[in-house]
Amino acid sequence: MLMKLRTNKKGFTLVELMIVVAIIGILAALAIPAFIKYINRSKTAEAANILSNVSGAAKGYFEGDQNFSPAGGDQPWHTASTGGTVADRDTRPGMPVELADKVFPGGDGVAFTTHDNFPIGGAKGVPDTDNSAALNTAALHKLNLVLEEPTYFGYHIQSDGTGGDATFQVAACHDFTGTTAATTTCDETITDSHAVLLDCEADIEDGTNLGATCFPPYTLNEFL
Repeated sequence: MLMKLRTNKKGFTLVELMIVVAIIGILAALAIPAFIKYINRSKTAEAANILSNVSGAAKGYFEGDQNFSPAGGDQPWHTASTGGTVADRDTRPGMPVELADKVFPGGDGVAFTTHDNFPIGGAKGVPDTDNSAALNTAALHKLNLVLEEPTYFGYHIQSDGTGGDATFQVAACHDFTGTTAATTTCDETITDSHAVLLDCEADIEDGTNLGATCFPPYTLNEFL
């Protein structure tokens, strides 16, 4: 006579399931922020690459030949003379600018941005299509910062001073935690957005052009 063996099938208890769910929750709580931080960090590579290009371009422009430019020319911050007197000859279109009058792209006392509002929430923002002032456009070309596609960062350009007092700053900003358009000025005073900044300054001593120094970029308010 064959005997039928009875097997006991046992599943998970409620307590065991709750423990598993709790473990998954803890792992998720640890992993998700780290993953978001990783994604945000990858997006900041855009700013690092662009600022690297801007650094070389700003330095190269200051150290190179600067010339007086006619209306619509490539250096409108060096306005050429339209007169015909002997005194005007040194400032005719194409004539070199003296060392004491050299500037960074944009000229003395110029500030503008590439975006109406800085991008937010990890998304890209569309560059300002109305940023078409001849001076701004010329500066962006000199800085190799002509943006035609949406970017993760908005860029603020500030150029001040002439000769040995010339300074330059470009700041890249993104409000990673924001949900509404960030309109705060992007510079070293910013407190509510992630910012990467690059500073350059002239290096002139005793009338000798020693070039320009662009310092390594630095970060403020990481991932804010």
